Amino acid sequence: MADQAASPVSSVPLANRDRLALQGLDDFWRNPRIKADAILAAQVWRTVNRSECNGLVLAVQDTTERDYSGHHNQRGLGDRRGAQTPGALLHSVLGVSSAGLP
Repeated sequence: MADQAASPVSSVPLANRDRLALQGLDDFWRNPRIKADAILAAQVWRTVNRSECNGLVLAVQDTTERDYSGHHNQRGLGDRRGAQTPGALLHSVLGVSSAGLP
């Protein structure tokens, strides 16, 4: 996990220092005791706490359209805004303090 945190923009294999670290990360993900909801809850709590400490927080938003018409083996994709092409809308929000702190 430390390797992933140190290099969050790298792919999983590139972020890990060696094969043992990559195996450890895979073991972590496969562990039935690790619950995604618990990880998310901790992140939500930290985000709310940090936001409260920074006063005004701007919610900078963007929506991106993903076109998956070239992915013929995918199932369960919706149509993009009524278009007849499979895809998804991705909506992201970045909280930024008035001082520019993400």
